[in-house]
Formats: sequence, C-alpha cells, structure tokens
Amino acid sequence: RARSDRPGEARMLLSLAEANAERRGPQGQELALKSAQEAAELFRAQGAQELEASALLVVMGCQLRRQDDKMQGAADGAATAKQALDIFRAIGSRRGEGMALHGVALSQIRCGATGVAGGAPPP
Repeated sequence: RARSDRPGEARMLLSLAEANAERRGPQGQELALKSAQEAAELFRAQGAQELEASALLVVMGCQLRRQDDKMQGAADGAATAKQALDIFRAIGSRRGEGMALHGVALSQIRCGATGVAGGAPPP
C-alpha cells in the first residue's frame, strides 16, 4: 500500500480473503469479507471487470457463511452473486457466468426460495 501499487494491492486483498474465508472462525470470516469487498472496489476502480466479479464471488461466499443472521446472509449473497453474474455476462465469460449462477442457486436454496426442498428433484 505504501508504494500505491493498486493492482498488486487488490490481488493481495483477494488472496487474503480467499485464505481466510474457509477455516478461520468468525474473525477470519469478517476479515475475509472486508478484504474481498475492498478488492472488488479496487478492481472496479481499475476497470478490471473479471477480477471484480471474481472478488464479488468471494464476498458472496462469505455472506453465505454468516452465522449471526443466515437468512440475511443468504439474501445478501444472492444480490452479490447477481452483480457478479451481470459482470460476467457483460464481458462474455461463460465460465464466470456458470460460477455466478451456482452462487445464485446456493443463495436461493439457503433462503428457501426454490421449490426444491432437501435436494429433491423438481416436479
């Protein structure tokens, strides 16, 4: 940060978020969320759309892991996944679009917003 290397800073924040997102407890989750959000903002400012959308997917994952309010976390996760989906579609990234759609589906399942309960196939 002292050298104002914004692209490098954003990538390190995203790496930090990914490292803390899985197994670091509530404090690690909070750090991961903040780091991913900051990385997404930096990527947005740089015009790095694919990296911004990738950071948004990490934000979405952190939101889905919220323990204090799981329903709000799922709702926030759905909104964030949709933001990432819009970006991936705009840049024509089919792989990214698939990952974002997966995030939307996970969020909706956590919210109970689908007709599919308990993994049963739809009618």
